[in-house]
Amino acid sequence: MCSRFLCTTLLRLRLNVKNRNIKSAKYFATGLGKHPYNQATNPLCAINKTQTPEVIVSDSPSFDVIRGEMALVNVDRKLKHLFDGGDWNVYDENVLNLGVGAPGPDLLQNCCDIFEAATKHRLKHEKQSNLSYLFQYGPTSGSVEIRNAIAEYFSSLYVDDPVKSEDLIITTGASQGLHFVLSTLLDLNGVIFVDEVTYMIALDTMKQFTTLTIVP
Repeated sequence: MCSRFLCTTLLRLRLNVKNRNIKSAKYFATGLGKHPYNQATNPLCAINKTQTPEVIVSDSPSFDVIRGEMALVNVDRKLKHLFDGGDWNVYDENVLNLGVGAPGPDLLQNCCDIFEAATKHRLKHEKQSNLSYLFQYGPTSGSVEIRNAIAEYFSSLYVDDPVKSEDLIITTGASQGLHFVLSTLLDLNGVIFVDEVTYMIALDTMKQFTTLTIVP
């Protein structure tokens, strides 16, 4: 199933590239040419505060071509204003945007050094232990070390009711956590009462469960 989907996707992308008569040269993923940063439509380009990302086109579609093609059709308009240089984007130092948890450069500027140091530390540990656990599938509930650290932290806050690491599950974010709750704790024909002002992605996540009733 996965192989069939990938082959179909590659074929479609290749046909799309040929149908546009694009030469084997650099072109922009948005197909809008070279534009100043504040006119870019691809949210990815704002991450590095550069112009629209360029993609190399070859006879056989590469992953860069696939990513570029997908960027043409998968731009999330609801989040567009955060990254495209508009009046309320997260890179404006004079605006404190509370719309989405997307921190600005002042909070992220040290991340490269932090991640580089953490990566070196972890790879050194992998070589010394000679186990290479880092490159294996991890525990279903998440890293044991992370769950132990979180349990220890919350146990210090709730002394009378300590938190156990085996009761914790690490998710990739709030949306996945909400999906877990909806798919495991609620009846398929259940009812959800939602505040008038709520987490913006929560409603979209709930709507995926078509048998649930959402009451604002």
